[in-house]
Amino acid sequence: MVARMSRRFRNGAGELAPKLILPPVIQDEMRKRLAGVEEAPHATELEARRREALGVVRGLEIAVALEAARIERLYILIDDVASARGLELEQEG
Repeated sequence: MVARMSRRFRNGAGELAPKLILPPVIQDEMRKRLAGVEEAPHATELEARRREALGVVRGLEIAVALEAARIERLYILIDDVASARGLELEQEG
C-alpha cells in the first residue's frame, strides 16, 4: 500500500507554509494552484500544473507584488509539493 501525500492545500486554512504570510487573494490563488499540483493524476499533468503555479509566482515577481524573500519561498514550496507528488506517482506507477 502506498502512503498518500496529505492534501493540505485543497481545503486548508492558515499559512501555506510556516511564517509565509500572504495577502488573502494571493494566498487563495496559490492554495488553488498547489492543490492542483497535489492532485495531478499523472506526470504530464503534474508538470503542466507545476508550470502554471510557477507562472503565477513569476507574475507576482514581475509585478513586484511581494518581497523577494516571499517570492523565493513560493518557488521553493511549489517545487517541494511537485517533488512529493512526483514521488507518489512513481510509487503508484
